[in-house]
Amino acid sequence: MMRDFDFVGWLSQTMGKGPWKCRCGVAIDHPGVCDPCGEKLAREQAEAPVRTAVESIPPRFRWARFDAEQLRERVRPVAAVQQAIEATDLLSSIGQSVVIIGPAGSGKTSLACAILRAVAMRRGGHAWRCRFAAALEIGAARGAYGTRSPLESDAIAASCLLLDDVGQETEADRIHIAEVLHARHDAERPTIVTSAFEPPVIHARYGGGVDRRIFEGASLIFVGGQHV
Repeated sequence: MMRDFDFVGWLSQTMGKGPWKCRCGVAIDHPGVCDPCGEKLAREQAEAPVRTAVESIPPRFRWARFDAEQLRERVRPVAAVQQAIEATDLLSSIGQSVVIIGPAGSGKTSLACAILRAVAMRRGGHAWRCRFAAALEIGAARGAYGTRSPLESDAIAASCLLLDDVGQETEADRIHIAEVLHARHDAERPTIVTSAFEPPVIHARYGGGVDRRIFEGASLIFVGGQHV
């Protein structure tokens, strides 16, 4: 008498047999990818948050990192680089914001970009998203009537935001920067702020509410100017 064919059993045995090929074309003895490709994929996934952060930085500042000799050549005083490293530790561990103040050409944006890159490397993970945004561009961006612009919304939502050159926007556009700072403060999201203006000037331009959200509890670093 002919026995019924055990299709399920045959399928389960057959599916467990090779040969398989990795996406690189190498024959392997298991489904998936070969060990070298697996290691490469893991590196790419780990580096993805850093790439996202770096790609948001203007090309002229993408070189900036703490191990770059150019950073120490550009930033004055050089001690500010060590201050920034210490501020990065606090931002990464407890979410403490950073404010860097100095005149044009003092290296404040380069220093801030080095912090942003370091934070992206330390925090990692796709859930922690770091990005660069120019205050001038956020202030000038316009959304549909009664809504925020996509640029402003993205700046608010970033896990860690580098908000560059605060105070350079026009008086009419200042409200958008204030909204970003208020929203991020309320959500307890750390912000790296750079500005050419010292605290009293920022207070005069924005008022006490925004002033407090910028400086309260933040690491304050001065580069160039009278604080050298």
